[in-house]
Amino acid sequence: MAESDRREKILIIGNGFDLAHGLPTAYKDFMQFCNVVQTILLDKECTSISDAIENADIHSKIKAVIESELNNDTGILKNQTIQMVQELEGCIQENIWYKYFQKIEKDMRGDNWIDFESEISEVIEYLDRKIDKLEQKYKRFDFINNDLYAKNRKFFTTIFPDQLLSLSGREIRERCFNDLEKLTRALEIYLSVFVEKIDCDKLNIISEIQPDYVLSFNYTDTYERIYGIKEKKPEIFYIHGKCNAGNPMKENNMVLGIDEYWEGKDKDIHTNFSVFKKFVQRIRKKTGTGIYTTLDSIEYSPILLNSESTVYVFGHSLDKTDKDILSQILGHEDARVKVYCKDKGSEGELIAKMIQLIGQDNLVDKVYANPSKLEFEVIEK
Repeated sequence: MAESDRREKILIIGNGFDLAHGLPTAYKDFMQFCNVVQTILLDKECTSISDAIENADIHSKIKAVIESELNNDTGILKNQTIQMVQELEGCIQENIWYKYFQKIEKDMRGDNWIDFESEISEVIEYLDRKIDKLEQKYKRFDFINNDLYAKNRKFFTTIFPDQLLSLSGREIRERCFNDLEKLTRALEIYLSVFVEKIDCDKLNIISEIQPDYVLSFNYTDTYERIYGIKEKKPEIFYIHGKCNAGNPMKENNMVLGIDEYWEGKDKDIHTNFSVFKKFVQRIRKKTGTGIYTTLDSIEYSPILLNSESTVYVFGHSLDKTDKDILSQILGHEDARVKVYCKDKGSEGELIAKMIQLIGQDNLVDKVYANPSKLEFEVIEK
């Protein structure tokens, strides 16, 4: 069969894929677990972990995993698990981002990772745009009291209560980045040591696709673990890296960052905070290399798109932070695209996000092509 006649199936998945399989991978699940680590699992005064977690505000499936990790004789965590939990606790202790999210948790717009990243972006963008005032220490008091928005003032005054007037702008930037890396490592331990131990059932809608390629924007190996097909094993690209608590922190390749907020030439001028941005993290951590090195020109990609190719999207928010990859695939003139939506409300949101990725004219052309090259399907429950 000629290459141009190959009928490739490409599956794109995001965090909604894990959530649809009943896995506790939402932002709030991670925060709740961190709280349990500090108040129960490593609390020396806790006489019974099993009894304590029974009433803890934490996902029931994580409770079950914790129970399975307890030593039958002593009732405490097994040695290897407790070492991982202690490392996680070290990553969140005095972590400015963890402390900040504890402060604003009730004010968050949602409990998805997009909302989490948006909060980080809001702080970093403000820092970046005001860095000149932070560098001038004699103006810093006025900056904190008069120039900061209320939410950003909460970040700086609660996270750096006594140090802010003495730290340089560079020191603040480095502290923010180092603590974000630590928080990412804490998330890696949570996902790798606890979430990936949870069994889940296959979804028929996914089993029927049998893709040739999977583009996973998740850190977990859920597709690989649940849908591993020996006869037809797809090539899987972990665009944002893959969790592996067994590796040391310096080898963590998980991308947890923000979108580009500068426009035009300003993107090339204001680079002090680029290290927080996803595209830079992908370069530094070499994630999705197999697809990245070839997506400059889609024709040379290992994922060959043509009129017979079908791209399925399940559980991905289609957020613009992933536009550099998604726009080339979803907007390709030949590819047929099918986006699964969990309900009517999300259908409208995903259509709006698709417009941001591929443009209104391209979206209309693909939807009304004969046959249609773009459809949104609401999953019936």
